[in-house]
Amino acid sequence: MKKIFITLIALVMTMAVFGQTKEIIKCRIWKTKSFCTLPDSVNVPGAVNYSNTYIKGLSCSDLDKKENLVGVWVTFQGKNLTMLSLTSHYENITLVRKNTQEKIHPYAYMERSKPIEKDGKPQYNSKESTIGTCKYELKPNKRYDVFIIFEAGQVGDKLIIDNFLETEITE
Repeated sequence: MKKIFITLIALVMTMAVFGQTKEIIKCRIWKTKSFCTLPDSVNVPGAVNYSNTYIKGLSCSDLDKKENLVGVWVTFQGKNLTMLSLTSHYENITLVRKNTQEKIHPYAYMERSKPIEKDGKPQYNSKESTIGTCKYELKPNKRYDVFIIFEAGQVGDKLIIDNFLETEITE
């Protein structure tokens, strides 16, 4: 009984801190032949508050040319009315490698629902972006997809986005 009680307290504290539970978070390696090809049905949160921000774009074609990039696709539901904030160079997004505990930050991040270049291909935000304020309002029970590109990553690695979520790449 004591173990059950402790487990319940830990679960409630996790939900309070991160605003998400593992049941509603799916974190996987994005297996794609090209970063120019997006899944058919995605809902990427759009920023609602920008200030003092410079976003350096990065084409999907440029990402495809760089070897050893790994896409991580996270799907989650908004919990209550939540705000997700990003920082310069995406330093508040961390991938912790399972085997080495090395911490790495994203190489690129997809921030718009269908970020499109003139030729119709998606565009990403480079790690060189500097962000004063970039906040996303997430609506309760709405599904969101986030695509984060790292220079390494595999099943078992842990993904942490500030105090917003902490999850493991499971597939």
